[in-house]
Amino acid sequence: MGNGWSRVLVKETTRIRDAGLPASTTHKTFWQFAKCDGDVVGWGFRSDGLDARIDRIYDENGGRLEDNASGQLYTRWEVLCNAIH
Repeated sequence: MGNGWSRVLVKETTRIRDAGLPASTTHKTFWQFAKCDGDVVGWGFRSDGLDARIDRIYDENGGRLEDNASGQLYTRWEVLCNAIH
């Protein structure tokens, strides 16, 4: 991805504990992309972004998309763009 896209490699660890069961841990490594002069954020496993899932950070009324099935879209975009610029 070029043309105004920023990217960062993310290594994520999730640890789940449930009463009476052993804890489970998962590890994921992926690329996060953001169009900092636009309104989209995405993530994928290829550094070139060809497999990236891209989502808008605002809803149809202009409100920030924070809590949805894709995660905190606006926050992901904001953190990446503020860190890079």
